[in-house]
Amino acid sequence: MKIGSKFAAAVIASAMLLCACSSWTAAFEKKNEAEASSSQKESSGIITGVSASKTETIKASSSSKPQVIEPQVTLSTEAPIVGDAMAIFVENADDISVVTSLGFVPRFFAQGNRQIALLPISYTIAPGDYTLDVKADGKPFHFNIKVTDRDFEEQYLTVDETVTKNTAGNAEANNQWTQLIEPLKLISDPQQYWEGNFISPISGEIKDKISTEY
Repeated sequence: MKIGSKFAAAVIASAMLLCACSSWTAAFEKKNEAEASSSQKESSGIITGVSASKTETIKASSSSKPQVIEPQVTLSTEAPIVGDAMAIFVENADDISVVTSLGFVPRFFAQGNRQIALLPISYTIAPGDYTLDVKADGKPFHFNIKVTDRDFEEQYLTVDETVTKNTAGNAEANNQWTQLIEPLKLISDPQQYWEGNFISPISGEIKDKISTEY
């Protein structure tokens, strides 16, 4: 009986030890699985984060296009006076065209970083509403121009009749003016030949019946 009891106790102890080892092994395996799963998640998160970061960088790079500077057109005035001139300023454009009902097509010249043209308002133009359309590198600009009237000072000169016969009253002289002088108005070059402001050629008092302001 003593031997049998000792044997039974040994068997029971061995069984308990095996159960404990099995529990420890299962717990250890679960721990390893949990750590592996956590490590995989962290790795996946890092990879995902890097991928997202790369994706955002690529998107940002593709969306960062160079800024386009649009042409700009401005006028010195939209209500010029008969007999004056108005200036047209164009920035950020090279190809410029003008269509206007004011009866004159101006030419543009470089002035620093912009183009400028002078549009004369003839004394023969009737006061009223006119249009001005400018295309700068294909972009259209429309302006409504209101020409206002003015009172011109009148002066009367006595001219010898032989002079009027050979000039204003002579058809041949008028034809020569049209053929020889008018084409010269279209000739110009981009170089500026003056500095500073314009001044009177001579100084002195303007007296009635001796000289004129013109």
